[in-house]
Amino acid sequence: MLNQYYRRVKQNRLIWLSAGVVLMFFLCVLLFYTDLFAPYGAASPMYNPSSRYLEEMCMQTDKTSSVYVEIDDQPIYYAGFQWGTKNQKRDVYLMQVTGKWIILLIGEPISTTRDEDFSGFFSTEYDTEETEELVNEVAGQYSFNTGSVSWVVLNQTNFYPSIILFSVYVVVFFIILVIFSVCLVQMIDPKSSKTVRRLAYFGPVEDCIASIEDELANDPRHYPIYTKSWIFSRGGFSMLRIVPIRDIVWYHESKVKNFMNGDSYGLVFYCYSQKNPVIFWSSSPEEIKEMKELKQYLIRCCPSIDPSYDEEKKKLFRQNREKFLKLYGRREETRE
Repeated sequence: MLNQYYRRVKQNRLIWLSAGVVLMFFLCVLLFYTDLFAPYGAASPMYNPSSRYLEEMCMQTDKTSSVYVEIDDQPIYYAGFQWGTKNQKRDVYLMQVTGKWIILLIGEPISTTRDEDFSGFFSTEYDTEETEELVNEVAGQYSFNTGSVSWVVLNQTNFYPSIILFSVYVVVFFIILVIFSVCLVQMIDPKSSKTVRRLAYFGPVEDCIASIEDELANDPRHYPIYTKSWIFSRGGFSMLRIVPIRDIVWYHESKVKNFMNGDSYGLVFYCYSQKNPVIFWSSSPEEIKEMKELKQYLIRCCPSIDPSYDEEKKKLFRQNREKFLKLYGRREETRE
């Protein structure tokens, strides 16, 4: 069943599949370079860690990623001063964990001193000159031993960017998975392709296939773009587009200057059965030659169809397809 065409155009499917695999690999690499699924990342933060363990985890990251912490039911104390530059200052808060004080820099200041239960997510900043300066300043103000003050500085974390990023990954993964599945199924079983299902518009599918196979068998060319009654377009996501000549309402040429220092040529068909134009396009000299022969064949067999380009016709087809078919769909029968 059109196997000679499907064998040739399956390479187009393989390109789609390969591109999908490469894209998924790229997304996976990008995903692992974010904090989303990193150990103690945004998706799986640490809960109520000890100050010593938190510092160790921060040092292990070697500043390549953040460590996310969720603090539940821990008392937090207002330090009484702000830290930062003249234009950007934030209130400093303290929390005691297993005998050590952890310094908290909250993105949005807490309005009152917090000594009641508090829950929140924080990401870490650590091992900077500014952190050392802050620790010394806090230790000096509260007469702490610097050994009892954690070097970890926590910033309140906003998880919305991570959630949005993860949602994008899920959507892209789902789309690629669907494309991959469709490609694979249609490569295994051509009967499941939209190309074959569309033939039902022109009559019983098996009868259409028999007609196509008969004309292909009697054609001396190995891979013809057209036969007496049918036109074939190879490529694109559908692998193969089949249009009966009797289905054509209007057609015109389409020429594109190729960035690869060559010309591309195509024929655009407006059909009864298609809501969108069907574009047959190629940059292959052999196929361009055959498409030009197809145009001459259509001029002979469908003389009532004007093949010249008309912008008004094009606009009318997009805006009011029924009116387009009513105005241009009446024509003489196709000649043998």
